[in-house]
Amino acid sequence: MRVSLSTKYKSLLQGINIQLPSLTIISGLNGSGKSHLLNSINEGIAKAYDEVNNEIIPRKYVNNQNLIPNETSTVYRENFSHSVNYSISLLNSYKSTKRNNPTYTLENAIGDINQLKIIKKIIDDTGIAAEDLTEEDIYDNYPISEGLIHDVFHQAFSVIFKRYSDKLDENLYKEFLRDIKGEKKIRPLS
Repeated sequence: MRVSLSTKYKSLLQGINIQLPSLTIISGLNGSGKSHLLNSINEGIAKAYDEVNNEIIPRKYVNNQNLIPNETSTVYRENFSHSVNYSISLLNSYKSTKRNNPTYTLENAIGDINQLKIIKKIIDDTGIAAEDLTEEDIYDNYPISEGLIHDVFHQAFSVIFKRYSDKLDENLYKEFLRDIKGEKKIRPLS
């Protein structure tokens, strides 16, 4: 993406032509022009172009006033773990009943459509049958975006970054156990 400003706008000088990656996070000191840049794009004074030089329209403008209200909950690893543990308990209940009733299906066992989709996605991603999934399989492959709004512009960014950071920490720890301690049955999280 390219952003171009041909005329002076507030603190921004004319002649700005910036090449940006697809995901750009603008940060800087107070008064450095972050809001001026975003406002100039929002007001159509600065133009944004895609890779083949087409102007990008419509623009979605997110600032601290319309993003902060979504940041209402504290992010804890335990919140995510609770969701994972709920899926594990549903799966264990299914497996227990399935042993006594071979015709019992996952759909019969899990009335929560969202949880059913999650478990089916994990089955598809891992290639492991529901009866053979372990708690570790569920935990390792549980989607970090689960339970979040799927429009990134109205999402609580701190939740996404916190979940990603937690998964990264766990991956690094598992790699340490595998590579340094020589534990064989450890695989990185997805």
